Amino acid sequence: MALSAKAGPCVWWCRRTAATLSAGVLVLALLQQLPQVEALDVEKPKPTKQKYPKCNWVGHGLSGPVLTRPMKVRFVYKQWGSAGATSMRGRQIARILDTHPNITVHLLRVRDCRTYCRSSPDKDLSHVIYVKYPCPSCARHRGIFRALDVVDNIGFLRSTPGSLPRGFSRPGTYSSLIVNTHAMAADAKKLMRQRTTVIEHQHNNFCNITATFKTQATEAEPFKVYFIGGRAGSLSPMFSELKGKLSPTFPHLIIEATQVSGSTLREDFRRLSTGDVAVVWDQCKGTRFNPSDCRTYKPNTRAAAAMSTGLPAILYGKYSGHQELVKQFGVTAELSEALLPNTVTKLAKSIKLLLGDPEIRHKLATRSKQISERYSIQSIAQQYVSLLASGQ
Repeated sequence: MALSAKAGPCVWWCRRTAATLSAGVLVLALLQQLPQVEALDVEKPKPTKQKYPKCNWVGHGLSGPVLTRPMKVRFVYKQWGSAGATSMRGRQIARILDTHPNITVHLLRVRDCRTYCRSSPDKDLSHVIYVKYPCPSCARHRGIFRALDVVDNIGFLRSTPGSLPRGFSRPGTYSSLIVNTHAMAADAKKLMRQRTTVIEHQHNNFCNITATFKTQATEAEPFKVYFIGGRAGSLSPMFSELKGKLSPTFPHLIIEATQVSGSTLREDFRRLSTGDVAVVWDQCKGTRFNPSDCRTYKPNTRAAAAMSTGLPAILYGKYSGHQELVKQFGVTAELSEALLPNTVTKLAKSIKLLLGDPEIRHKLATRSKQISERYSIQSIAQQYVSLLASGQ
């Protein structure tokens, strides 16, 4: 009895296992009796990702002015805040300058300026460019050409109304300030009494993607108005208002926001090239900067990007940089005013003018493409070479 008591659980488990196996065999036998279907070799659909050819914009190289001796240049930028326009200005310009036969360029990302400056790391360099953020602690280093490229650091002149950030109250801190607009240059000279050089921002249309011009819209090919920069959600109320004003005249019309930066750069420009009119609107509302300073110092990066595709661009009228840019078009005062609206009502009238007159739109598109050559990375880099050569 003791043996059967110990064996009881084992016998129960064995019987249950046997029953399960028998059921499995029965199901297998039934499945074998079903008609056989030949297996199909079907692949799972892969997401389609359109690939565009890479553009060897660095491979063009630079010649520039004759240099009396080789240069060793370092671009210094802070570890934080090194994306967007800072990346464009620092990394892209550094890469293309390095193709010059007499210029060697190094990029250095630093966490803290004081630590960097105490280590005296610049003794073997001929030029140092600080990108967007200054390093005033390095002012004691002598015999080196030092420039601060302000990029889009709108608040560098006035951190608070009527005052200057630390390091800017001493004239001669830098060999040159590099600014993006003539309005910023005028204020910098007045406030800081330093040499100032205007080098505007380059665009990123390295593949030279160009828009296709069309004279009229259809349901299949509607007119497209693209806002460069900004979030679609925040612009939705404006889009609704514009469509309400424009739909009676242009029933086939699309108004959208798009970006021209980051990892989808070429795709962004391809999308932009399908448009008919580009709009670069105000981005200074709700920023931590004084809106007046922001509109005075804001660079023309987005406008240059739109114009590089050959799109006629309508630019926010209160930006000093936009006003400087429109002067280059050489158009009538009336058309200049239409290209620089500052309200949604005026913007709707400007869009209506351009979409309704293919001749004016084509003229502006051609002129936009010509002017944008000034903002190509090769052109901007050549201006950098000239500045560096002046410091030899």
